[in-house]
Amino acid sequence: MKSIEQIKTIKGIILISLLAIITSCSEEKVPGVYPPVADFAAQLDGEDGFTYHFINASANGVSYSWDFGDGATSSDESPAHTYSVTGTYSVTLTVISIDDNEDVMTKGITIESPGGVPTAPSIIAGGSMDDDQLWTVLPNGEESRAIDYEFTSSGTLFFSGQATEAKSYQVVAYQPVELKANTEYLLLTDIKGGNFNNAWFTIIIGPEEPKAGEGYAPACPSTVYGIDKNSSKVIGLNFWKGCGEEPFEGDIRDVACDGIAQDPDPNDPNDPSTGGRIMVDSAGTYYFAMQVGNWNGSMGSGVTIDNVFLAEVIE
Repeated sequence: MKSIEQIKTIKGIILISLLAIITSCSEEKVPGVYPPVADFAAQLDGEDGFTYHFINASANGVSYSWDFGDGATSSDESPAHTYSVTGTYSVTLTVISIDDNEDVMTKGITIESPGGVPTAPSIIAGGSMDDDQLWTVLPNGEESRAIDYEFTSSGTLFFSGQATEAKSYQVVAYQPVELKANTEYLLLTDIKGGNFNNAWFTIIIGPEEPKAGEGYAPACPSTVYGIDKNSSKVIGLNFWKGCGEEPFEGDIRDVACDGIAQDPDPNDPNDPSTGGRIMVDSAGTYYFAMQVGNWNGSMGSGVTIDNVFLAEVIE
């Protein structure tokens, strides 16, 4: 005969077993009782402007199928996708439940071009100017101590300085870029400053790497569109050519007065300016360089650079 304590122990074990069975049954989703509900959010990566992160907010799904609208797909639950061209895309998520029922949701997302034309992603590394490791900065005039530069905590590159002698003071910030032959690229750069006195800011794209202590004005060996063959100068502000003395702010194409890539004069049908478009006929490595300097003068309120963009035009 079992003791009272043994009987209590057996009852306890039976009770625990029953509770486990009940809990297991309650957690199991019975087919047809829990239909799938598709839902997701899309978040654009602000760093490159071409990558979206998709956050799956669906219910009762066991598998997922994504169509990103550009021919690419994914079965990840919450994927990220990088688009290759600006434009508007329809993203579709299909959610499949445990009993193979489906629910579908489609949302539109947009990859905007900063210049208003379809482009590939920018080939400039660190164009947001928040990583000084992606740029090489060199003094390349007779003297450099009169020009200071700083990669600021707000994500800009700031140049400033006052000359102390009748010499050329220059600093260049640059990086290599790979350019295709006979392919249009769009150049955009946000720039702010003013009160130049015998000073300048120039963007140059040349086949030779800048060197410390030497002014950067290389000849370009190929026929180019948007680049002066003799100097590789693309665009800039120049005190002697009538800009920089007054305060300026905006896209460099709008405020520049030097270089072929500035915006054309709407009142001059023969103006050859390209509105930021450039092209080379020889593929290879070039150097994208931003050069700032003065001659026995002042950078005034300085020059602030941000959102440097150079991308292939897709039309």
